[in-house]
Amino acid sequence: MQWYDTNPNPDTFRGNAQWSAHKFGRQHFPSSFARNGFASVAFAATPGDALAAPWRRKHRYGSAKHVSNLRQIQAAHPNSAKINKAMAAAGKKTSIGAMAGKAVGGTVLAGAFAVIPMFTTQGTLYDKTKATIGELGFHGGGLVGAKIGMGFGAAVGSAVPFVGTAIGAAVGAVVGYVAGGMATQLGITKAFSMADAAVDRERNKRQMNWVGNQTAFMTQGAHTMRQQSLQAMNRGMMSARSMLGREGMMLHQ
Repeated sequence: MQWYDTNPNPDTFRGNAQWSAHKFGRQHFPSSFARNGFASVAFAATPGDALAAPWRRKHRYGSAKHVSNLRQIQAAHPNSAKINKAMAAAGKKTSIGAMAGKAVGGTVLAGAFAVIPMFTTQGTLYDKTKATIGELGFHGGGLVGAKIGMGFGAAVGSAVPFVGTAIGAAVGAVVGYVAGGMATQLGITKAFSMADAAVDRERNKRQMNWVGNQTAFMTQGAHTMRQQSLQAMNRGMMSARSMLGREGMMLHQ
């Protein structure tokens, strides 16, 4: 979380409006703001901060850094009931059980993404594996795309006073997720297609099955050779018939 004690924007209407939105966000969404969550992007104080915020490390709920950031917000707004409530809640979420629950939940969710395509895709194990990798790639690329889209959307939306940064961040995150996911999935599909094509080419090079392949017999040269052979066979058969005829005449003399 980038902390500002004073307004870092120029003394203009838009700069003052963005600073007011920033203070509103950290007072009404203090926990998300202190964790470097969505609020830190949607209510970023400057366009540069909006671009950088999605890439900052997100602090675990109830961690020492999360609580430390909440204390800074509380010092700036000591009379805010929402900030005081967020402080109390963060202090209760530091137990080992809560941390283990979040870890197990994340593992189960990640496992679901991998297992569902494996059971729902028709075909061989290879087809199922491709579908699973493609699904995981879509979500992985979508998360990266969402960060990029969120930052750019918030930076561009900051041109609109008060609500532009938040709306831009939300729209940018959705668009970035879909675009990043589709781009990654298409890349994975293309990589598998290239690998399959390479295997097919190598298999065709080594294939020795010529049954049914009559290409070599359909050339002009092969046609001429067949005609010559047929004429030679006919001449040979005529000679044999004439000899048999002469032998028959000699036997009947």
